[in-house]
Formats: sequence, structure tokens, C-alpha cells
Amino acid sequence: PGSRRIADYFDRLIQEHRNPGPHASLGARAILHSFLIEILSLHDRCQRQGRNPKSPAIQAAQDWIEQNLSEPQTVHGMARAAGLKVSRFCQRFRNEVGYTAGEFLERRRIQLAKQLLSGGGASITTIAHKVGFSTSQYFATVFRRLVAMTPGEYRKKIERKQ
Repeated sequence: PGSRRIADYFDRLIQEHRNPGPHASLGARAILHSFLIEILSLHDRCQRQGRNPKSPAIQAAQDWIEQNLSEPQTVHGMARAAGLKVSRFCQRFRNEVGYTAGEFLERRRIQLAKQLLSGGGASITTIAHKVGFSTSQYFATVFRRLVAMTPGEYRKKIERKQ
């Protein structure tokens, strides 16, 4: 769970970069520190309370997504797994998880792809299909957006470390 202050700090940070003044780097640094402190404070608060911020419905949807990661998925199927109407599901998922169900699905698929890329010689196209992407081109686009490098670059980087 987040707070409105996180969004406010983020907006202020972006504004500081878009409209830099004579002390822009100091201002941005101060805002970033406040931003990080707020995130850590919220994390600590959740840890102390020992709570899982996800409701059983959203947890059920996440479990369903995990079990069907390589299959084509729709928001309707995810909402059905949660036992919620689509509009309510989308709203609750974003509030409880921090991003949309589609973004969650993409992130999980990319996490799995990273494991497969570091684990062997399967082709990038094969991995793309294994983790649920219909084309290797779309897989590479999403991978690059989330990881800041192509799947091939990631594989080479991992191979150099080993």
C-alpha cells in the first residue's frame, strides 16, 4: 500500500527536472531523500503490523496468474479467478498491488524469462513462447522496457558473470 505523499514527491521530483533552477540538483536530491524515506517508512509500518496488504480475492487472482503464466490471459479471466466484476477487480488490483493486472502479468513473465535466459541454451523465441508472449518481437519490446536491455544482451551479461 502506498500513500498520496509518494505520488506528490514523485510529481515534485519530475517538476524539478523539467524546470531546473540554480539549485536543481540539491532540490531534486532533497525530494528524492524524502521520497525514499516515505517508502521505507511505509514498508516498515507494514512489516511491524505483520500484514499482507492483499485481500484474499486479489491473492487468488495472483495465484491464478502464476499457475497460468504461459497461457493467454484476459482481465476477465483474472477477475473471474478473484470472484469480482472486471471494473472492481481492476480498481482493487491496482490499489493493492501497486500496478495493473496486465503490468503484474508482464513483470512475472519477464522474471520467469530472466531465469530461463540465465539457465541454458533455449532460443529467445522459445523462451518468449514458454513465458506466454505470442511473438518474440513483443517479448523483446517488453523485456527491453522493463530490464533496459534486450533478451540477448541480458543473456550475454549473465554468461559473462558465470
